[in-house]
Amino acid sequence: MRILLVAIALSLLLSGCITGDDDDGGTDPDLTLTNGDAGGTFEVNEGDTIVVELESNPTTGYEWSVDELTPAVLTYTGSEYEPDEGDAVGQGGTQRLSFQAANPGQATLALKYWRSWEGDSSIDQRYTVTIDVTSS
Repeated sequence: MRILLVAIALSLLLSGCITGDDDDGGTDPDLTLTNGDAGGTFEVNEGDTIVVELESNPTTGYEWSVDELTPAVLTYTGSEYEPDEGDAVGQGGTQRLSFQAANPGQATLALKYWRSWEGDSSIDQRYTVTIDVTSS
């Protein structure tokens, strides 16, 4: 029974019926970062929305999660997953993690791709950028 429930949940996730936490309410982000931006420094205004889009495949049990964040400067606002086009079983997609520039300052934004129930020993990838938030 448990396996059946997991299979149904994964099927719904891949079909887009389950997207995880809500994103920033549907507004376009002020800054969109991808894998190619790793290691960079980016400037945004206070109040701006930042979205990090990274390849992901939840059927493997892995997901991107916040590893390090300066909450006085950046606020994590949610995550959503969008599967790639097609209907292949086990295909990947894109995970979008959203953040709000809360206050002026500099923040390190570090993410990890892992299986949360296995702990840090399961970390497969890391992603880090620096965000400079200026007064608007």
